[in-house]
Amino acid sequence: MNRKNDKLIVNIDSELLYKYKYICKYFKISLREQLSFTMLKYVNSFEEINGPIETTKTT
Repeated sequence: MNRKNDKLIVNIDSELLYKYKYICKYFKISLREQLSFTMLKYVNSFEEINGPIETTKTT
């Protein structure tokens, strides 16, 4: 499946962002990669409990 990438702009607490960046630096992973990984884990966890989320509709 060929997926496209979308941009996401968020407002986040500066202390939380600092800590998240610190963790990324600690594990030598980019912020973008870590955010994608974190979101994927969260979605997978949700789907394990609640079942698959239909993605054919656009939001």
